[in-house]
Order: sequence, then structure tokens, then C-alpha cells
Amino acid sequence: MRNPVAIGHLVEENNEIFFMEDSRGSLRIYEDEPTEPVVIGADVAEGLNEDQSAAVVLGVNSNNTIAAFNSSKIDPDQYAVFLSMLGYYYRQAFMGVERNSVGFSVVSDLMKIYPTKRIYFNYRLDEKIKIKTKKFGWITDERTRHLMLGYLKQEIREFSTELRDKILIQQCMKFVNDEGKPQAAEGEKDDLVIARAIAGMMRRYRPQLEGLKDFIPESQKVY
Repeated sequence: MRNPVAIGHLVEENNEIFFMEDSRGSLRIYEDEPTEPVVIGADVAEGLNEDQSAAVVLGVNSNNTIAAFNSSKIDPDQYAVFLSMLGYYYRQAFMGVERNSVGFSVVSDLMKIYPTKRIYFNYRLDEKIKIKTKKFGWITDERTRHLMLGYLKQEIREFSTELRDKILIQQCMKFVNDEGKPQAAEGEKDDLVIARAIAGMMRRYRPQLEGLKDFIPESQKVY
């Protein structure tokens, strides 16, 4: 755990994104100007029980938290704008945004204002008509939830990642396995945990070539 080097929010001025320090801000920066490429994982609040939208910026080489954000006071359309600004601030970072439930509208809005080649997608095959459809956004289901959280648990156990963010670490400490489902303990939050786990998957899925148009994760190729 470490203190952020800066706390604040992002602002746009003359088509450029700047970080503005503000002690009341929801964006916590842990490295001023990372020299490594980064990826972003984003969890979208469903509006239940003070659910929060959260995002984690993760270093591709170091696997360390570069920045963290969480807020219960941001609407889906505003969150799409924020994620776009965050991506541009980090040099058009590759990002995965959970598209479950309300996340669908966030992903849809994000695609209008951020390069789609920098947004995670996969292909879904319609077995009846044999047509592949590109689906943007990360789906968290029983399989992917266990997969991404399993990777995160392993990285924490092996000390191969620095979580750094106090709130993220606190959420990890209150994460439990409830009848086979990994989730926050009753009355606790897990938004940053999910965002960090998605960021970890983006680090694994990130295209190796800049400008790659049709990126398909190896484990999800469709023929």
C-alpha cells in the first residue's frame, strides 16, 4: 500500500486531456508519467446498494496499479466520457469495459468517442446462420469471473503485482468465496476488485501490434 502521488480529476481543454489536482477527486494517480504501456479495466455500477463504477489503470510490463478510480456519483453516459478521457490521457490505452447490464450503454457510448480498435471485443458465432458478430465490451459470467479472479489471486499470492491503492486492497481483503461464487462479503464492495481483474485480462489479451484491426483473444477464436 502506498499513498497516491496525486488525487484529482481529468479535464479537457483545446482537445487535450489534463489532470487537475483536487483533494476531493475520485482519480488517484500512483505514477506521474509511466514509461510503460498500460491497459484499463472498468466495472460499471448497476445502481444498486450504492454500487460504484470503478476503473484501474495497470502497467503492462510491471503489472502494477498506475491509477485507480471509483465513484457512485457518475451516470453511465458520464462514465463513458470519463473512460474516453482516461484512455486518451494514457496515450489511447487499450481497455476492457464490462458490458453486463448497464455496461452495455457505457460501451455503446464509448464506441462513439474512443477508437474502437482500442476497446476489447470478441466474436460470437450464431450457430444457426454461421455468422460471426463482433461484440465490444467484457462479459463477466461464471466462467470469466472465476478465470479473471483466479489470475488476480495467483498474482497477489506470488507477489507479482503491486495493488498500491488503499481502497482496492481493502476490498480484496473483504472478498470471500460464498458458496462457490467469489464476491464481496455482505455489506462490502468489490467494484475495484472486478475492475483490477478485468485490467489483468486486458494485459493478457492486449494486441502485440499497434493498429491491429481485428484482434481476437487466442482462447476465443472462431472459425
